[in-house]
Amino acid sequence: MTVSLEPRQPTQALILKGQDKIPRSLSGYRIESILHLDAAQKKDLEKLYQKPIVISTNITWLGNIKSTLKFPEMNYQQDGMTIHSTTGEIKIGSKKVQDQFKIVDFSSHLEKINLQQANLKFSAQNFRIKSNQSAINTVVLEDGYSALDVGEIQLFMGEKN
Repeated sequence: MTVSLEPRQPTQALILKGQDKIPRSLSGYRIESILHLDAAQKKDLEKLYQKPIVISTNITWLGNIKSTLKFPEMNYQQDGMTIHSTTGEIKIGSKKVQDQFKIVDFSSHLEKINLQQANLKFSAQNFRIKSNQSAINTVVLEDGYSALDVGEIQLFMGEKN
């Protein structure tokens, strides 16, 4: 899978290589995927995720889908900028409604992220998003909820100590 970072410059792309295991059971299919950044890419991109991204998906015989994406810890340093994040998780649940898939549950959690560059320091902890709505393939939002919860945010801008 190739993800273009800048659509106007298709030479800048992340190439993800992966492996899937797809066993069948009485309740449906379970798909276990492991994605790695392509080793042939620039060294600075390889530093983003040292470990693979793990995706688990359950598809029932009725067409309901539940997926969990687990992102590894990230450490990145370049041109005086440092980014560090702990492991993260995204969960998506969808079901078939009138022959289309509708997202009925979405949640995301990131324990901690730190960004530092020159005189700027930013930190956020317990970053969570939860929603039962989807803006994908819809014209208007339906009844439901969306919530953003951040346990703590710190921002420092000024001279270095």
